[in-house]
Amino acid sequence: MSYEWRNLNVRFAEGEQEISRQDIIHSLSAETRESNRKWDREFRGIFSDAKPAFQKLFEDPGEKRPPLKAVVEHLMAGGGAYLTIGAGLMGRASGKEPTEEAVKDLIERCPPFKALLIALCFSQYDRCIRGEREPSLPGSEKPMSSARSVGR
Repeated sequence: MSYEWRNLNVRFAEGEQEISRQDIIHSLSAETRESNRKWDREFRGIFSDAKPAFQKLFEDPGEKRPPLKAVVEHLMAGGGAYLTIGAGLMGRASGKEPTEEAVKDLIERCPPFKALLIALCFSQYDRCIRGEREPSLPGSEKPMSSARSVGR
């Protein structure tokens, strides 16, 4: 005698109700949207607070704004600001303050970490250093959408 699988009730009433009403998905969507707006405001605030200091560097009409490549190389160089940021992220994750060499090592061994720091450099350039008449960098509107939880 074989088991009659057709007689087994496999319906999931709560799942069926969610599919038709979509209460959970709409609630989750609203929470996510609000969270993203909050993160976006905080992210934009970081750079809008820093922008005046960078703009003062270029008040002299003869002072030329550096190209993106030069800015990234400068910020990622030894003693650069982004090594300090990388050290802070590593310190938060490990509970110990890393050496500059340890930060450089992680940057080279961990492409996502390097990408995060370079994305921050791009954002700083686009929001603080780029000339007002120059076009914005492609993708600069939502540069941190996939990296929001990294700095938590």
